[in-house]
Amino acid sequence: MNTPLPPGWYLCVDYYGRVYYHDTKTGINQWEYPQPNPPVMLMPQPQTAVQQPTVQWQHLQEQQQQNQANQLRRQVQQQQNQADQLRRQEQQQQNQANQLRQQEHQQQNQADQLRQQEHQQQNHVEQLRQLQEQQRRWEAQMQFLKLQRWYTNQMCKSMANIGKSVSNLI
Repeated sequence: MNTPLPPGWYLCVDYYGRVYYHDTKTGINQWEYPQPNPPVMLMPQPQTAVQQPTVQWQHLQEQQQQNQANQLRRQVQQQQNQADQLRRQEQQQQNQANQLRQQEHQQQNQADQLRQQEHQQQNHVEQLRQLQEQQRRWEAQMQFLKLQRWYTNQMCKSMANIGKSVSNLI
């Protein structure tokens, strides 16, 4: 509003940036613009130098109110700047949290892959152990077969010698 506030009234801004009005005489706060005091009928007086200070007083009051309004605007601007800065910080923290979640997910995937590789290695070790065991059995079986062949050859030679001896006797 362009009309000055009634004497004793001040424009204020709350935490949320809403404007309200405070009456210093009564201590009352209100949202609506205060109504000026009803006009008082005064007897007309001739203009004298005495009225000059009243004009200066009104000018000082208006200037004071303007200064208060400017100060409130600066405070509101500062609060908006602080709120903007807090929003930026919150966004940065949110971005960092998202990055940490992604890193955690990647690390979990890597851990899963390592577990799979470890399981595969354990399977390979078990397969190798089984192959080595099978190789030992085959080697033992080969030794047995060699002995059996040698024994069979010896038996055949013995039988041949016996056969020669029998034929010489006949």
